[in-house]
Amino acid sequence: KEMYVREMLEKQIIELNEQMQLLESDKNKLNYQIDELRQQLQSKDKLIQNFQVRTN
Repeated sequence: KEMYVREMLEKQIIELNEQMQLLESDKNKLNYQIDELRQQLQSKDKLIQNFQVRTN
């Protein structure tokens, strides 16, 4: 019985580790997307500023 419980716990640990890796991967993808969006925003801000300078 103790062996069974131990195996179950080890299995759960392995599954949790896999889930953690997936979450970590998702987090990295989201961070990358955030960076891209930030860059796009900065570009748009510059365009707007340039436009405002020309129209004033």
